[in-house]
Amino acid sequence: MYLDGTLLQIHVTNPVAATGGADPEALDHARLHAPAELAALWKAVTKADFQSLAEGYPGIAKAQVLDTNDCANIRYYVVNLAVAPNGGGYCSPSLKQELAAYLEGRKVITTEVNLYDPAYREIAVDAEVVAYSTEDPALVRGRVETTLRDFFAFECMAFGQSVYQSDLVALLDGVRGVSYVHLFAPAGDVLIRPGEIPALGALNLDVKRGGQS
Repeated sequence: MYLDGTLLQIHVTNPVAATGGADPEALDHARLHAPAELAALWKAVTKADFQSLAEGYPGIAKAQVLDTNDCANIRYYVVNLAVAPNGGGYCSPSLKQELAAYLEGRKVITTEVNLYDPAYREIAVDAEVVAYSTEDPALVRGRVETTLRDFFAFECMAFGQSVYQSDLVALLDGVRGVSYVHLFAPAGDVLIRPGEIPALGALNLDVKRGGQS
C-alpha cells in the first residue's frame, strides 16, 4: 500500500479462522460427476440431449431414448427413455423420481418424458468345447465360464446391442486351452430390440479332452 508515494509495510492478522472453503476435488470424483454437472447447463431438445443428461446423472449407468416414430398412438412430443442404474438391475423408485425431476427442469415445456426400466434379454449358451489333450477339462470349463460371464457383464453390454453367433464362437475359440467349439445355442444371431440389454442366460457346457496341442 502506498501513501504519498511511500510504500507502507502493513501486516494483517485474522483472529477468526477462515470458513467456507473445501479440499481440492479428487480426480476420481471429478471424472464421475463432471458429465452431470456439465449437462446441467443444457436444455434437452434432441434424443441425444435426453440420453446424455440421463447418463450424466449420478446413479445412472445407461440410457436409451426409445424410437417411437413408428407408433401412431404416441404424441410427437413424448420422449420415452429407458434407464439402467449403476451395477445393473432396475432403478429404485426414489432414483427414478429424482431423475424425472432433473429432466423436467431441462426439457422443453411442451415435451412429456416417461421413464422405463430396461428389459434384460437372457441369452442361453449351449456348447461342446473340446480342450487340447494336455489340458485339464475342469480348468478349461472354468476359463470358458469366466469368459462368457465377462462378455455378458452389465458394464460391457449396451441397450440394443445385438449378439452375433460368430462373435461368440470366436470368443470361445480364443480361450486358453480350447482346441475348437461346437456352438448349439444360440443357433443364430440374437437381435436385441430398443430398451433391451443382453444378459447371460442358462449356460450348458460339455467340455471334453481331445484336441491336439
